[in-house]
Amino acid sequence: MKAKKPSKKMAVVKCRRAKLADLDTVADMAKELYDFHKKYGWYENFKKNYREVLKRDIHKVMKLRDSAVFVAEIDGKIVGYALVLMSPQPREPLEIYVWQKEAEITDLFVKKGYRDKGAGDKLFKAALEFSKKRGADVLELVASVKNKRAEKFYLREGMDLYDEVFVERLKK
Repeated sequence: MKAKKPSKKMAVVKCRRAKLADLDTVADMAKELYDFHKKYGWYENFKKNYREVLKRDIHKVMKLRDSAVFVAEIDGKIVGYALVLMSPQPREPLEIYVWQKEAEITDLFVKKGYRDKGAGDKLFKAALEFSKKRGADVLELVASVKNKRAEKFYLREGMDLYDEVFVERLKK
């Protein structure tokens, strides 16, 4: 008879809208997320101190009615964030699409050491509920094809892998 694997103890994760006091913590995590992307070579053209640019942009999003920044906390410590933007219409100009309003999760990040504890699930569900309440017809996100962990997570959350994006740099 096979021994049962010990179950992973889920931490108590709280998820809430980010406050202005959270801005520095969220900006630090955003930089960590973008540093992850940078190591794959696509973001080497960031501005010199792009953490400050991220901080400014996140602050703008926090003030928008139809967009949101959520944070996940474990034991009172912020361990992750999600950034959701609403768009009044699909990016495609064709009128064949039935949806009129899109939501996009532009960032979803959980710090190492806090992954697999439910923070990503809570952040995703907060973004999903926010999008529904704002009347979005579709929720989308882009994840690197090199990030298999993210792909597995989003498929498990019920998302469909719909497109693959091919990119060619025109300026180097």
